[in-house]
Amino acid sequence: MPFHSAACSSDVNSGSLSAERNCGSPEVSPPSPSIQSTEPAIRHPVEQIAPPARAETSDARFPLPALDESDVVAKDAIETILNGDAFTRLLVPARIVRHIVATVDNLPRNTIAMQILPIMPVPGLLATASGAGAPSIGGDNANRYTAYVNAAEAINSERLSY
Repeated sequence: MPFHSAACSSDVNSGSLSAERNCGSPEVSPPSPSIQSTEPAIRHPVEQIAPPARAETSDARFPLPALDESDVVAKDAIETILNGDAFTRLLVPARIVRHIVATVDNLPRNTIAMQILPIMPVPGLLATASGAGAPSIGGDNANRYTAYVNAAEAINSERLSY
């Protein structure tokens, strides 16, 4: 709540400009026309940019298939990029695009359900060995990962940059 002295409040009630100055209210003056803006002039306004020409779907070089029909296209693209069949044999047999999208969607989470991964789970159970008083990972366990290692080694890293 502003504080007004008695003299100020009586002057304010009278409506005079001098009363407002006496009460500490700032005097407002219109901006001077001689002051120029320091902002640079807009050279290429957005309204003047022509929209890009839209290609018709029928003219598209590689039209996207419907989601439920995209597995073949996705697997072919993955096979081409990842250098052959070694990796595509490890992919889930159906709904690959949906699995990839669900996996990417789950990346920021702490856990991920194995059912949504786009690759087949590693077959078999984790082999363990007992020795020296504590269980450890068994030596034969590495055989379970041979197909995955071979697929990773077959990737042509130069193709990934496209």
